[in-house]
Amino acid sequence: MKPLRLKLCAFGPYKDEVFIDFTSLGSEGVFLITGDTGSGKTTIFDAISFALYGEASGSRRENSSFRSDFASNDVKTYVVFEFFHKEVIYKIERVPRYKRKKMRGEGYTTVGVDAVLTYLDQVITGDGNVTDKCIEILGMNANQFKQIVMIAQGEFLELLLSKPRDRAVIFRRIFDTGIYKEISDKIKERYLEKKREYEDTRLLIDGYKNSILLDENVDDFLSTEYLLERLHFEIEKDKKKESEVSLDKKECDSKFSDIVSRISEALIINDSIRKLEEEQKKLSCLSLLTSDMDRKRDCVHRNENIVEFIDPIYHRMNDLSKLKIEKNDVLDKKKNEYQEVTVQYRELEKLYFALGELRKKLEEYIDKKREYESILSVLNEIEEIDRKIDKEKEIYSFVILRDKKEMYRRCVDKKKLEERIVELEEMFHLLKRDYKLKNDQYLKDYEDFLNDQAGILASHLKDNCPCPVCGSVTHPSPAVIRREILSKEDLDKKREGLNEVNDNLHKLSLEIGNQKNELDILLKEIDGLDERMLLKEIKELENSLKVSSCNDIDFSEFSLLDLEKEIGNLETLRDSKMVLVKNVDDVQEKLVKVDNEITRIRSEIDDISGRYDEIVKVNAQYQSTIEVLEKDINGLDKDIEECRREYVSAYEKLGYQTESEYLEYRLDKDVLFEYEKEVSKYDEEILISKEKIRTLEGIVCDKEIVDTTKLEKEKCKVEEKLNLIELFLKNINNKLSNNVSLYEKIKNVYQKTTKLEKEVMVYKDLSDTANGNIVGKNKLVFEQFVQASYFDMVLKEANIRFCYMTDDRYMLQRKVDATKLSDSLGLELEIMDNYTGKRRDVKSLSGGESFKAALSLALGMSDVIQQFSGGVVVDAMFIDEGFGSLDSESLETAMDAISMLSGRGRMIGIISHVNELKDRIDKKIVVRKTNCGSSVRVEI
Repeated sequence: MKPLRLKLCAFGPYKDEVFIDFTSLGSEGVFLITGDTGSGKTTIFDAISFALYGEASGSRRENSSFRSDFASNDVKTYVVFEFFHKEVIYKIERVPRYKRKKMRGEGYTTVGVDAVLTYLDQVITGDGNVTDKCIEILGMNANQFKQIVMIAQGEFLELLLSKPRDRAVIFRRIFDTGIYKEISDKIKERYLEKKREYEDTRLLIDGYKNSILLDENVDDFLSTEYLLERLHFEIEKDKKKESEVSLDKKECDSKFSDIVSRISEALIINDSIRKLEEEQKKLSCLSLLTSDMDRKRDCVHRNENIVEFIDPIYHRMNDLSKLKIEKNDVLDKKKNEYQEVTVQYRELEKLYFALGELRKKLEEYIDKKREYESILSVLNEIEEIDRKIDKEKEIYSFVILRDKKEMYRRCVDKKKLEERIVELEEMFHLLKRDYKLKNDQYLKDYEDFLNDQAGILASHLKDNCPCPVCGSVTHPSPAVIRREILSKEDLDKKREGLNEVNDNLHKLSLEIGNQKNELDILLKEIDGLDERMLLKEIKELENSLKVSSCNDIDFSEFSLLDLEKEIGNLETLRDSKMVLVKNVDDVQEKLVKVDNEITRIRSEIDDISGRYDEIVKVNAQYQSTIEVLEKDINGLDKDIEECRREYVSAYEKLGYQTESEYLEYRLDKDVLFEYEKEVSKYDEEILISKEKIRTLEGIVCDKEIVDTTKLEKEKCKVEEKLNLIELFLKNINNKLSNNVSLYEKIKNVYQKTTKLEKEVMVYKDLSDTANGNIVGKNKLVFEQFVQASYFDMVLKEANIRFCYMTDDRYMLQRKVDATKLSDSLGLELEIMDNYTGKRRDVKSLSGGESFKAALSLALGMSDVIQQFSGGVVVDAMFIDEGFGSLDSESLETAMDAISMLSGRGRMIGIISHVNELKDRIDKKIVVRKTNCGSSVRVEI
């Protein structure tokens, strides 16, 4: 990824739109971003990181602080970044989430995050979608980007000085080694599972032992192998017993079955002889009823013919006669009603033809109503306009109240600003006094430091040897070394503290200036206002507007000028309407009278019309009904006569000479039903009784009754013996079933236990190895072993630069020997001093040496991550770090090491305000800080 163009607007300290053209800096080499402290140098890196990933370049800055405090309310905050990657130009536009003042009214509104990525012919939208696409394009996420491309301020020393445990967390995040820790944890978890499973199976065998059924007790401490052997012997012995007793049971079963069969046969014969005698008696009784049943059977047969051939005709003839009577009754009733309806019809017909005069009168009243309503509509419009005028005047009063409250708030703000300015000026004077004291002390310390350096130089002077400063060979009064020598690091720390106080003084000065500017603006706005009079007017307005329908209206959008104009327009419109209406005092009363007359006439017309229409319909209905009834009665007379002829013909065909003879044989329906039941039941009982007698005679066949007492006694003896045998077999079967099942279970569990014991030993060895718990060896877990491999590669790349920057004096080395076997090993870091040949802690390095080591480590980390991020192309790097801790020689070597990285088309950007770098690096991005925000210019 190589930057092309960057555009910021209302971002960080940049008030307005700022444009940086990276293409003007060339396609490779080192460029410097310089400027005053707090001017916004790091913000340029933040903007690039935010455009790509939606977050700042360092971990100390939050996304919520991106919005510029200098920006106007109507200026939008955004970043536009164009970059070149793998022959494709990409453009990203991203907006952070921020709050700005509302355009109308008080309070703030939140602007949501948004992002757009454009490349080739494609457009990606949405904050999350753009971030995911950038990760896909660059092949690295935000954390990897900060380690490979953009090394953030204040985070150089994180990897160098962190503890091994913290360094492991950093490597886990960068190289994603968490999977190896998960593997170690899974192996340990698997070992514990196998161990628990092994112990559970051992307990299971002990439980099975308690359930074994043996003729004698077994020692609990016997081995499982012996227990299985003893149990197998017991099972075989019980199987032999079971076989012997089963033969006895088979013999008893056969004897018992024979006795039961003989008893059953005797009981069947005895019961059949008794039932045969009972059925013969029953058949003799049924024979006595034969003549009566024959008579009833003949009656049933005759009535079956009557019901089938005569009854349907007879019933139909009766139904027709009844219907004719009913229709005659209805016809007489309808004729009487029709006479009454005819009288009403003639009366209403006269009223209906007289409706013409009423309709003419109705039209006259309707014309008068229209005339009165047109006059009243104008009056209603005038009343509506008056209500609108009152409403607008009330809003006008509220807007005046709003403006007066705003002016009073500005008066209050003026007092607060004056108090704040006094407070800030007091802080400024105190801080200025503190700065003077620290500056005087620093100048004194600096003079002492120079004297100490002269003393150190003088301590090496020898007579007749030239002084390296003045060249003299005589040394009459050499400088003396003080007892307490001030080091360069201590002096630099004091200078940094002095710079910090100076920065705070500058910030306070800017804030005081801003507050005073704001106070001047307020004074101009409220010039000549009387606060007490203003507060009195506000209270009077609030009291007059307490009862109002406008309390829920938002008055922030209204202006006094617009309201005055609207009220004038409404009053003009009302005056023009008033001209149209002059004499209207009695219009409303006349309109009411006309409405009453119209309603009365319409009601009368509707009543007569409705009644006439209804009587016409009723008259027609009665005429139609009478005609239909007369026609139906004539048809019924013909049908009744036809049925009568069919009825006579039917009973004559059945052999009856007269109707009275036919009625003599005709039975009632209930009597006929009872005859049918009796005859059917009698025939069924005769048939069943004869069939039973025939069956029982076949079973008895001249046999006599048998005595079963002796057979029952013999059956009881055999049954008692059989029960004892079955009880014995049940007990031995239960014992066998229990012991056979337990034998198989113990055998299977024993085999499983043996297998588990071997697996537990294997998993224990794996777990101890992966988690660094091998007895007699250093504690090195699997993840640290993998991280140590990565660390070795990082140190190899880092030492190429560190040795160069320290003239081969120092090397970064990973500690390979732990002080105690219980200590974790793998990520400890130490320094090899080639001048002394000894190793020491990295914290013993000076400030400048620590910076060189940290820079080398960061660059080495970048190289290794790039190697393992397949397909990652790094065409640009950004380093945000203070180079001020380096002396001129160290700065030269550090820059040489960085310059070596900038070849082959790579750009490297450095943030620093060190003067030596300003003189050495020609290509610069210069950031200037003012009271109204920062600005940027590119110098080549």
